[in-house]
Amino acid sequence: MIQLRIESKGQGPREVALAQFPCRVGRGAANDVVLPHWRVGLCHAEFHRFDDGIRLLDQGAFGGTRVNGERVEEFGPLAEFDEIRIAGFSLRLVGELDLRELDSQASQVVEIDRLPAQPSSPPTAAPTTTPPSTPTALVSQAQPEIAAATPPTSSTDLLLLE
Repeated sequence: MIQLRIESKGQGPREVALAQFPCRVGRGAANDVVLPHWRVGLCHAEFHRFDDGIRLLDQGAFGGTRVNGERVEEFGPLAEFDEIRIAGFSLRLVGELDLRELDSQASQVVEIDRLPAQPSSPPTAAPTTTPPSTPTALVSQAQPEIAAATPPTSSTDLLLLE
């Protein structure tokens, strides 16, 4: 299992398992990894799994994301020695970055998500309508009782009231 080691000033290191991809990192509570600091974006960055390994994608946060001291928009594949900096936090991937392990996890998820094929019915054409273009037509569609009390004034109005 791949772990994300998080270190910051005044706090001891902690490790969080990267159990799913994409794995979102940010200040918001809906993220997979929460970094509680005002300089961290609500959804600051994401880890994605690609054929060549794990990649980091910055989500456009004002403070940016740095890998090994350089500001990046995308970086990967990540290795254990790569240091990711988000605000005052230092993050590193630790553990086996073996994609075969990830492949087996992904295939298990795919197997669960497969549904039996269902017969499909032939598509039916939806009726076509033209949008109203006159005030009388708007009234006739929105409030039929008012349209009934309003006499038509032209042949166009007669067609629209039908």
